[in-house]
Formats: sequence, structure tokens, C-alpha cells
Amino acid sequence: TCTCTGNYDADNDCRVCLPGYAGDACDTVTCADVSECSGHGTCVAPNECVCDAQWAAAADCSTAQCGAVDECHGHGACTTAPNVCTCDAGYDVATNCATCDSPAFWGDADVRCAACLCDAAHGRCDDATGACVCDAHFSAASLCTRCERGYAGDACDVATCADVAACSGHGTCTGANTCTCDDGWAVAANCGTPRCDGGCSGHG
Repeated sequence: TCTCTGNYDADNDCRVCLPGYAGDACDTVTCADVSECSGHGTCVAPNECVCDAQWAAAADCSTAQCGAVDECHGHGACTTAPNVCTCDAGYDVATNCATCDSPAFWGDADVRCAACLCDAAHGRCDDATGACVCDAHFSAASLCTRCERGYAGDACDVATCADVAACSGHGTCTGANTCTCDDGWAVAANCGTPRCDGGCSGHG
């Protein structure tokens, strides 16, 4: 076995440098075996890095730290940049994974975030119960996909009287299933019954 001078490798007959050294005289310290500190640290000894702030003190300084955002609140992981989270499914990256990603998810973020089944175009889930909270005149029973009875239109903003026979042709629809009857027609019968204000003289 050779006995080398300098930083040469005896196992290779002193013809190559030891790990962590380079150059014609093997006198240049390198961190080649730890990815040159991944560009996020300083090589201070053969294959030994001192990592920059906010980069984990792993051998190659390749892992970002998320201490300033509470380590993604336990519901995600640091990405390839410090204090930038990739959240678990259902958590909101805008809050660094601290809350559920509403309106697509609901729930107690400390427990779990469940998928919201309500139509996000016209409503959302109640954060506590998951029940649909719909835009005006959309039906919670339909998961905010259809209008409540008495309303129509893409925005459910048109009052109709479809459920009261369209006022029987003897009145005006003035609200959701609400008629204003023409003179001589009874409201109670959806304007479908003639009204005798004189009482038919007691003979009818």
C-alpha cells in the first residue's frame, strides 16, 4: 500500500485525489459529493457545507426551511424555496396550509378538510357543518345547482308563479308564487275562482 503525500488516495496508488479534494496537486477543497452545497451554502471543508439561512443543515443544503410560516402548520411541506409551502390536499396555500381551501373544502383545519359538494359557482359549504350556503334563491337541497321554487333564470333572480298555475290567467305574478289577482278573481284560489263581492244576494 502506498503512503501518499498531500491529499492523494492511497487506495488508488496516489494517482487520484481523496474525496473532497481536486486540482492538479489535490489541494483544492471541494464539495462535489454533496452537490456543491446545492447552491445554498458554503463549502468549508472537504464535502462539508455550512448552509445559508433558511436552508436545512442537511449535508447538501438542499432542503428549504419554513420556520417563518410555522412549518406549513403541519399540513404541508416546504418546497424548493424557503417559507413557500406545498399543502396537503384540501388546505389553502394562501394561508400556508393553516386553513381549509374554501370553497372547495370545509372543516376544522386542525382535524381535517373535507371536500365541499355544493356548487361553488352559486354557493359554498358552511365551515362548521358542511351544509350548503347558497346564493340568493338557489336551493340548498339541490346543493346550490337549481333555483328555489318560485324562481327561475340562470341567476335564479326571476320570480315566477309556476307553482300557482301562473295565476290562472287572471292575475299578475308579483313575487315568487305570489299573485295579484284581477278584479273579480279570488286570491285564495290562485286567481282561479270568480269572486262575488256582493255575496250573490244570498242566493248563490
